[in-house]
Amino acid sequence: YIFTLEGSTLSKAPPRPVRPLMSHSTDHDNPSANIPEHQVPTDLGSPRPERPVVKPPSGSISSSSGLEEVSVKRWRTPASHNFSEHRFNKPTTCEFCTSMILGVFGKQGMKCTECSVSVHNECSAIMPHDCFSTGDPGTSHNYVLTNFSSPAFCLFCKGLLAGLSRQGLQCTLCATCCHVECAGPLDSVFKCPPCSVTEALPNVSFEHNWLKGNWKAGCCVCGSGTSSKTYMSAFKCFWCQDAVCSYKCLASRQEVGPICSGNDRFRKVVLPPTCLIINGDDCANWKVEGLEKDVTPIIAFVNPKAGGQMGEQIIRGLNALLNPRQVFNLSKGGPEPALKMMMNNPHVNWIAVACGGDGTAAWVFSVQDKLGMKKCPPLAHCPLGTGNDLSRSLGWGPGISNPRTEMPEFIYSMGRGQAHLLDRWEIKLSSEGKSETKVMNNYFSIGVDAKIALQFHKTRNESPQLFSSQTLNKMWYAKFGTDNMIGSGPVLTPYIQLEIDGIDVDLYAVGDIEAICLVNLPSCYAGACLWDANPKNTKWWRQPLFQQRINDGLIEVVGVKSSFHLGQIQTGISSPIVLGQGANVKIRLLDIPFCVQLDGEPWEQEVGVIEVSLLNQATVLARSDKSHPYLNLNPIADSNFEEFSDFTAATNSQ
Repeated sequence: YIFTLEGSTLSKAPPRPVRPLMSHSTDHDNPSANIPEHQVPTDLGSPRPERPVVKPPSGSISSSSGLEEVSVKRWRTPASHNFSEHRFNKPTTCEFCTSMILGVFGKQGMKCTECSVSVHNECSAIMPHDCFSTGDPGTSHNYVLTNFSSPAFCLFCKGLLAGLSRQGLQCTLCATCCHVECAGPLDSVFKCPPCSVTEALPNVSFEHNWLKGNWKAGCCVCGSGTSSKTYMSAFKCFWCQDAVCSYKCLASRQEVGPICSGNDRFRKVVLPPTCLIINGDDCANWKVEGLEKDVTPIIAFVNPKAGGQMGEQIIRGLNALLNPRQVFNLSKGGPEPALKMMMNNPHVNWIAVACGGDGTAAWVFSVQDKLGMKKCPPLAHCPLGTGNDLSRSLGWGPGISNPRTEMPEFIYSMGRGQAHLLDRWEIKLSSEGKSETKVMNNYFSIGVDAKIALQFHKTRNESPQLFSSQTLNKMWYAKFGTDNMIGSGPVLTPYIQLEIDGIDVDLYAVGDIEAICLVNLPSCYAGACLWDANPKNTKWWRQPLFQQRINDGLIEVVGVKSSFHLGQIQTGISSPIVLGQGANVKIRLLDIPFCVQLDGEPWEQEVGVIEVSLLNQATVLARSDKSHPYLNLNPIADSNFEEFSDFTAATNSQ
């Protein structure tokens, strides 16, 4: 449908189909409180009369046209440009028609004293009455110094951001660019787009929120591509990502209708701004109302220090695809505030995503336990760490190298993922009268692999600048592994006793081993599969062995002969030694301490007893277009998330 202005209301009229509307909420009892007073252009040179907001009649049907009337949330109050003649001392492009403003002597064109837009004399007469520097609500920009790989221009002074690196500032929320010295003046004129409302708005759609400058997408009106002359004259809607190349095309696009239908590709996972009610700084008190039933909004937990330290790029990419209020930086308060907000809105079918390494996902799980969440959202994993074994196991891949190109497909797949259960294990460490309890999600190991991880951990803490990418991290792991091949670690056999489900495992029958690993996932050591349900030799274990599952209440125990054997396992040349499978494991450390690691966190463990038992089961999200032979639960449909979460809570309480 086309949305046209008829009198004082918006109504739907054929014949041209466009994307369907996103139904949102608004206050019919007091519409003037929801939609600010604004002016609508009539003819050139005349003042803009006030546009009344009409309350839809009962049943929301217009008797004259038989079509539904629509209320619209406007983000800014339109205002006329304040043009004055101007002399341009350098080549300047008209921001209405995108052609060059010509002339040598005198004042060649017109320039708005409010928003600095430059146009021809004749173009100023037909310029849309929408000055982008006035009546602009929102918040201050969140600027960071940025390396621009392609030409970018300052939105305030229109100058090129020159330099080889860190050429200027860019807002992490709306991608506005400027010089360092222009940040203050720009922030007083152009604000970040509002991403929420302060009161409920039943049955209200929202208009496009156009951002200006530095957009590279093709024009949705004239179809033209991008070039240097359209960088500053281009506009892009913050919500639906539609782009136009000039004020002329913007006016044509607005004639189709000011209502924004959002980005169709990500509609199921985006939280519309008119559905998010924020009053105060505490995000735990945020409310969500008027959300469509099929929308499952994502809450992203981003660890900026994980793996290749790509967290800042991921935050920018997610802000461009989602509502920025859905993205949380874990370095600023951790996951607890966002999880409390999800608990306070139990009617919403949330999806959580941990953007970081395996430790980031474990962090979110641990806070869920701390808060006692009864309805836990399914957690997906965006792989930014070094190993990313949870991400590999759930089908989300080994890592992300280019967030700009990979994140859109990742977010799209999350809206169509499948919920499953994941076993979580309690590790009880007892030594010299002291006892400590930890939780395992991926794996727990003792021996040479933990020693390599401890060396890596200490070196990264001392020199974090040497670990700036996932590739470098893997090279460091290879270096420490090679060092341990030259030397020889202590053999575990004389110093360890292993018991699985009350049955002693004869390690002397196994032979010399330098590491024992308890595996919960089919991926370990950055993609290596350590389990074989049909090994050639298991004379030390006579019990039945089963195919590995992530939710069967069983944990797999394997052995590694040496660091060289570990390297062979990681490259797929060799397989580990199968030691057994069970629901309870007990390990006794005798005489000497050993290096251990839990989900990539290494330390040195003193002589004592280590007991492993099932703690509970967490809800995770697997990629639906991947094959998962190790998941033995049927996918849970979106409509059954609540029942599934109740089942998970009951399982955890048992």
